[in-house]
Amino acid sequence: MSDQTYKTLQQTFQHEEVGEYIGYGLQALDADGKVLHRAEDLSTDEELVRQWARLLNEEQLEFVHFFEVVEDLLLAR
Repeated sequence: MSDQTYKTLQQTFQHEEVGEYIGYGLQALDADGKVLHRAEDLSTDEELVRQWARLLNEEQLEFVHFFEVVEDLLLAR
């Protein structure tokens, strides 16, 4: 069993041009549920970010690669 978990993060943001919106991000949690890494406001597409979280969990991505992989996911979309 993996000692790391990736989950989606939902937050409300304020932007001066578009107003209030919901943005989704990813968070990396250790076995105790402690948030170790967080990447906020990656997309307004909830399903896309959920797919990314599933992929990271399926691949059992090591925490050390989290930000590099998040950057790759953003560039690939």
